[in-house]
Amino acid sequence: MMHIGLTYKWLIFNIFVAGNFIAAYYYELLNRYISDKTYFTQGIMLLAAIIVLLSGRSAWKLKSLRKSIPERKAKYAHSLMTGRSDDYKDVLSSVLEKELSIFRIAGPILVTLGLLGTITGVIIGFSGLVGADFVNNADESNKVIQTLMFGLNTAFTTTYWGMIGMLWNLVNLTMLKSEASAIFSEIVDPRNTQ
Repeated sequence: MMHIGLTYKWLIFNIFVAGNFIAAYYYELLNRYISDKTYFTQGIMLLAAIIVLLSGRSAWKLKSLRKSIPERKAKYAHSLMTGRSDDYKDVLSSVLEKELSIFRIAGPILVTLGLLGTITGVIIGFSGLVGADFVNNADESNKVIQTLMFGLNTAFTTTYWGMIGMLWNLVNLTMLKSEASAIFSEIVDPRNTQ
């Protein structure tokens, strides 16, 4: 049975998602986000891209950590003999946790930005209704409808991309967390000590 490492799983997943995003963009399924002049959607997408790059860096770091497992097992075995195994576990745990910390806060930030864009979009949309004369002026009615549609477009696209970014981040976090746990267990499991 072939074992697919974390780095390859990460690469396959993120290429698949990024490929779908690019394909949707070129087929103009995402044409609506371009009309978001508040730039919330673009900010959310940029933040999601940065998070994906950081998760790639973490995947590569965990891959190199996996390569050093025999050496780390020996250090752990030595720490057991010297009575400092808890210190070693704490250091190892903090190293692994450091790789995951950004992803624990990234999801809520993406959702918060999406909700902020939603509120902004609704405010923009309804701002056109203030003082509008629908009865006597047809041009003003069209302008109000355009403003309302622009605001709702901003609201829906920012919410959508905030949620997509959060889900993308969640899958990356889950993959990284499971690999970090596996590495930790492999190093400190008593059955694995030499």
